Amino acid sequence: MGIVKKAPHTIKSFPKIRQVIVDLLKVGYKKHMISAIGQIDVTVPLERIHQLKESTGKDLSFTSYILFCYASAINDHKHMQAHRKGRKKLVIFDDVDVACIVERDFGTKKIPTSYIVRGANHKTFLEISDEIRGAQTVKSENIATEMKKANASTVTKLPRFVRRLIFYIMSKNPYVKKDLHGTVGLTAIGMFAQGGGTAIPITPHQMTLVLGGVERQPWVVGDEIKIRNIMWATMTMDHDVVDGGPATRFIADLRQRIASGYGFDKIE
Repeated sequence: MGIVKKAPHTIKSFPKIRQVIVDLLKVGYKKHMISAIGQIDVTVPLERIHQLKESTGKDLSFTSYILFCYASAINDHKHMQAHRKGRKKLVIFDDVDVACIVERDFGTKKIPTSYIVRGANHKTFLEISDEIRGAQTVKSENIATEMKKANASTVTKLPRFVRRLIFYIMSKNPYVKKDLHGTVGLTAIGMFAQGGGTAIPITPHQMTLVLGGVERQPWVVGDEIKIRNIMWATMTMDHDVVDGGPATRFIADLRQRIASGYGFDKIE
């Protein structure tokens, strides 16, 4: 057998913090998750956000509005964020803590970082938008410090099998999960690309909403066909704690809130 010649290439170290993320995904992969994929008419909220931007001059976030509707819908369907405690009990928290991804500027790059909107079901759309915008404007030196701390943390130095054992034990404790990861997840992949499409996540959360792309499509409105802004989305849920009927009613409620522009009538 001849000697294999190596093609031109570059070798980089695999970041320690990414190793931790892989271990967390391993825990999420073992859960009995089900996913529902669909489309939502977001024409009304996009128009209302545009109007608010013009009248107030505020840089409002569309993702923040969806997060607001998401948290408010969960507030009326609390069982959707139930966490198992042992074999015979469920823990249903009063607060809806939504874990999301916030992009922060780090030099010439944008770094995606995890952020939790605590008690989102008690906050208005404007409050959530201001909070997320504030999280996005953290100074570069602060981000660098956070990254160094994450890479130097004790958990990154542990052997893989020890880390995975710790994460598995933590995943069985709903109180620890809430503190570290929130009660539900939300991720917006639509901000990275134009056009439609969505994704099915591997998630450690009981429930995660994935916001896909927005595209203009013909859509039935009443008895007419109109061109509307349609967003793709995926809802992934833990089938151990959520059945099809309650999940369907929750999704229908969430879609109705988003499509109708829920909450804008309360904004002065």
